[in-house]
Amino acid sequence: MATSTNVDPFVNHVITVVLLNNPKIRDTVLSIGKNKTWRGFIDFLKDHNKVRGLKWKHPDTRNIEDLPKEMKELMMEIPNFINWLQNSHGTIMNCPIDVLVEATRERFVFYLGLSNDARGAEADGTVNYDETKARSSEQFNRIGAYATNTGASVPASSGGVINSGGGNNSGGTFSDAERELAAFDKNPPSDKNVSHLLRNSGWGPYAIELRALFRIKGIEHIFAISYQAPSLAHGDEQAAVTLHEKRNTAVFIILFRTIKSSDGSTIVKKYQVSMDGISAWNELVDFHTKDMSAKNRANHLMRLISQTRVRQDNKGLAAAMDEWKNWVRDYNQICDPAAEINVYMQLSFFECYIGNVISLKDCQSRILENEAQFQRVMSPTEKMALYYRNAQSIDENRKVSAIQSRRGLTNVSEMEMYD
Repeated sequence: MATSTNVDPFVNHVITVVLLNNPKIRDTVLSIGKNKTWRGFIDFLKDHNKVRGLKWKHPDTRNIEDLPKEMKELMMEIPNFINWLQNSHGTIMNCPIDVLVEATRERFVFYLGLSNDARGAEADGTVNYDETKARSSEQFNRIGAYATNTGASVPASSGGVINSGGGNNSGGTFSDAERELAAFDKNPPSDKNVSHLLRNSGWGPYAIELRALFRIKGIEHIFAISYQAPSLAHGDEQAAVTLHEKRNTAVFIILFRTIKSSDGSTIVKKYQVSMDGISAWNELVDFHTKDMSAKNRANHLMRLISQTRVRQDNKGLAAAMDEWKNWVRDYNQICDPAAEINVYMQLSFFECYIGNVISLKDCQSRILENEAQFQRVMSPTEKMALYYRNAQSIDENRKVSAIQSRRGLTNVSEMEMYD
């Protein structure tokens, strides 16, 4: 196993922090002596043929194996990542980046989620050091040549600050979008302190955390219904379009890394090609809002099913039973499948529901007598059907009694039907 002896601190940091100290990468790369120096390390990673040819000796089997393709691809992005960091910071001459500070795992993951345009890459994906962009960043960050003169314009030798398309930064001034973009590049949103959503029931606290993070980072407005994504076709400047893309991608990365629930992961993965974090977030909110509404409705129905008793002023027992059956039907349609009320539970709840109806107690006694006589236990469905037929008969008798007497109390007091 390769050790970090005499390894340049920058090399050690990239392998340990940015590439998560993967033993396959560490052992393979550092086994090549020149890779222990920063220049040798970067030059090696730029040679894609050498990287693609890397082999790894398994410590247990001692077999020689190819490094996984995804590891090689991550390694080949390191030089591009370092140039991207430098371009966002300042010129190499005046403000070389401190790799130990600037090259974090969070920023690397964020960089990987950006398109070539957002990275400032060539057509083949290579990100080169761009002195013009670096000088523009240096001026915005007020470091290097601009540390003591915050209003100074770009020196003539630099060729001026690049116009980002539609904005006006002549004379060394920056548009609002360019300032926001530079600030975003320095400190993009991170999932570092965001809890993971493991199940749907945890959506409430998780959503509060995310909304707080979005507000702190100043991107809460991009989720508003009225928000319109910047577009060059609509006359927006390039910096605004790039800023929107980076914000959108950053949101997707946070969702992708922190949402572990089955339903949530399914939604997020629908957007893994476009990395459209805004659309993913909006769909998640819509899904969980409906999910919570359904759960609240299910809880309400369960209280009706299990706690309600037939009212004493009810004018139709059969109608009351129909209403109860509708509660059960609606509950079973929206509840979690594992929480459905089966026929045995239905009978138990149903008998509680009609338990205060004196005229139905004889029906319950007849059920027990019939089961004893025929030595067959009636099914829950058969019992509830018998209760229902008796309720219809009672309702019909009450109608007849009402016709016979305007007072409606000819044969039996309405109050005597209930405990």
